[in-house]
Amino acid sequence: MTTGKETRMTLNLGGIWSYKLDSEGVGTGQKWFSPQLSRADWKPMKIPTNWHLTEVGDYDGTIWFATSFTVPHAWRGKRLFLHFGAVDYIAYVWLNGLYLGNHE
Repeated sequence: MTTGKETRMTLNLGGIWSYKLDSEGVGTGQKWFSPQLSRADWKPMKIPTNWHLTEVGDYDGTIWFATSFTVPHAWRGKRLFLHFGAVDYIAYVWLNGLYLGNHE
C-alpha cells in the first residue's frame, strides 16, 4: 500500500565548477561536452554566482561550464531531473557526453 506521498530528494550541485569562454563558437564542434576532454585550461568558478562580479564581467557570449557528481546508489534506475535555477538566456545541457536538451 502506498501513501500517495512522494519524497523529493535533491543533490545540490553548487560548488566549484570549471568554465571556459567560447568567443569563437567552437565548443560544440570541438566536443567540449565530452567527459574525456581535458579541462586543464579551464578556470574555476563558484556556482551559484553572479558572474558579472567575477573576472568574466560583462562578457556577452557563450560560456561552457562543467562539473562532475555521483548519483547516489539508491537513485539508480529512477527518473531524475536536472534543475538549473538561474541560467542567463540559453542553456544547452549534456550529461556524460549525451545531449539532454536546452532551455531558452
